[in-house]
Amino acid sequence: MQWTTLEDVEWWVEQIMSSKPGVEFHGPTFLRPYHFAVLANQVHRLDATRVTVPKAFQGYASRMRLWQSVGLEPPNKVTERNPGGRFHPLSPIVSEMTAQNIARDILAVFRGAGTSDKATLNAIDTALSEIFSNCFFHAEAGREICGLACAQSWPYARLAQVVVADIGIGIRSSLGANLAYSERLKSENAAELATELGVTSKPAPGGAHSGYGLTVARQLMEKHGGSLLLLSGNDGFRATEHGSQARELRVPWRGTIVALEWRTDRPFDIGAVYRAWPKDGDEDEFF
Repeated sequence: MQWTTLEDVEWWVEQIMSSKPGVEFHGPTFLRPYHFAVLANQVHRLDATRVTVPKAFQGYASRMRLWQSVGLEPPNKVTERNPGGRFHPLSPIVSEMTAQNIARDILAVFRGAGTSDKATLNAIDTALSEIFSNCFFHAEAGREICGLACAQSWPYARLAQVVVADIGIGIRSSLGANLAYSERLKSENAAELATELGVTSKPAPGGAHSGYGLTVARQLMEKHGGSLLLLSGNDGFRATEHGSQARELRVPWRGTIVALEWRTDRPFDIGAVYRAWPKDGDEDEFF
C-alpha cells in the first residue's frame, strides 16, 4: 500500500474544484479519508442538494457518512456497523468541544487496530486535538460547520490516515492578520510557515500554547516515520522523516486540508518532540 503524496491530494483537489454541477468527473479506484473530506467540503461549499458516487462505492460512502455529514440523505440505507477499529466516519466540527470529542473518538480506531501503547495514544490524542481545534479557531468559515474530520486504519498494511478539511479563509489569509508575518508571506510558502514553532495568526496572552499545533503534528510525523500533508490556497506542503516539499499548487483549495499518515506499528514519543524545542521556562506546561 502506497503512501499518500502531495501530488495525490492535489490531483483530487483539481478534480473537485474543476467539476461542474451535473457533470461527471474522474475519481479514484481506492478511497482514502482525504477523498471523502475534500468532496464533502465542496458539497457543503456549494450547498449542493445531490451528490452521486459510483454504485460500487455507495455503501462505503454511506458508512463514511459522506451525505449525512452535510445534511443530505444517502442514496441507500446501510447498517452503520461498528467500524471495529478500522475507520471513523466524517464528523462535523462545530465547536471546540466537538473538536476535542472527535479526537477522542478517533483514538478508538487505533485501539481497534492494535495500538495499546499509552504514550502513542497520548501523542495521537494531542496531535489530533490540536489540529482539530485549529480548524475551529482559525478557519473562519462563516458557517455552522467549521470543518470535517475522518480517519481510516488499514491493519494489514499497518497504515493509518486522519484528515481534517475546511472551506475557511485559508492559512495565508489567517496568518496575514498578524503583521509579524507580512514580509515573510511575500516570499514563503504559507503552509510551511504555519508549521514553524510559535507561528500563529492569533497570539495568546503571554504566548502560552500559542502556535504549536501544526508544529507538534509535523515533528511527530518526522520523528516517527509518518507524513504531514498541508494544502491551503495555492500553498502545498509535505513533511516526512526524509525531508520536506513545499510548492505552489496548480489549482487552489479555498480553505485548508491537513492529513496525517503513519505506520501503526511504530510507537510515538511526543516527549521527544517537546524536549527538542527551545527552553523558555514554560516547558513543563507541555507535559
